[in-house]
Amino acid sequence: MTNEIRALEKKVGANNADIQKVKEKVKALNDQVQANKKALLQLL
Repeated sequence: MTNEIRALEKKVGANNADIQKVKEKVKALNDQVQANKKALLQLL
C-alpha cells in the first residue's frame, strides 16, 4: 500500500490533501491491525 501512495505522491505532489487523508487512514488501519494482533496473542 505504501508503494502505491508513494507513486501517487510523485504524480500529484506529496502535499495533495487527498493523499494526506489516505495516509492517515492507512496509518489508522495499521494501528488497528497491530492492536488486533496483540489482542489475539493475549488470547492464545
